[in-house]
Amino acid sequence: DMMAILAKDTELAANIAKFLDYKLEYHTSLVDQMQMTQPKVDSILDLRRGYPIWGSNLSSHLSSFNLPSGIAFPIQVCVSRLVELGLGEEGLFRLAAGSSKVKRLKAEIETPGLPVLLSLEAADHHVLTGIIKSYLRELPDPLFGGSLYNEWLEAGQCEDPGERADLIFNLLQHDNLPLENFRNIQYLFRFLYEVSEMEDRNKMTASNLAIVITPNVIWDNEGTSDPMDITVSSTLARVVEQIISQYQWFFKVKSPYLTLSKV
Repeated sequence: DMMAILAKDTELAANIAKFLDYKLEYHTSLVDQMQMTQPKVDSILDLRRGYPIWGSNLSSHLSSFNLPSGIAFPIQVCVSRLVELGLGEEGLFRLAAGSSKVKRLKAEIETPGLPVLLSLEAADHHVLTGIIKSYLRELPDPLFGGSLYNEWLEAGQCEDPGERADLIFNLLQHDNLPLENFRNIQYLFRFLYEVSEMEDRNKMTASNLAIVITPNVIWDNEGTSDPMDITVSSTLARVVEQIISQYQWFFKVKSPYLTLSKV
């Protein structure tokens, strides 16, 4: 029996060789398919460079879009449109927009290659502010710097307005606050300052704006603080309110009424 098995060595080897030929042919065909598919995938990736916008790091978004202004696209396009519409709308940033309209405009902004954002022209004030808040809220790190949360909290706990202003100014110049974040803070808060200057019409004082905006620009990345803690929320809002009301001092601008850069 042993010799009979040994006599079939050649037959078995031939079958194994044939099997290996089939395997080689199969894997070679896969390589050919991948080589044909790769350029198509690369073209899609090139088209989608910089997308998704929501949830992406701010610096990555700015470098991918190569925006000369250095301002995040959703913020810039919505602020520009709001300036065109006027800032007298009551409840600006406070009143919620229809979720379907916000989702529609957000989807258009997230779609590469669109020549025109059709929903932008039809969007009302509250849809546009909803887009801004949504973008800020979904940043991986808060606009005011993920590592500076405790410092912002300490600044808000300072009771003396003058000392608090110095602490805030130093944090805005802090090495741990990226330059991209600083530029977007300056742009956004110039706009918020202008909104607050029309509080007699829109009913949005610096204090009212701070209550709405603060959770979207400052939060605890470590999750050690309770986001529902009213004391913490009001302390941080005090910081945001002071930046809005004293915008000219913090950013050393002679006049805030400069044309907000357009897309």
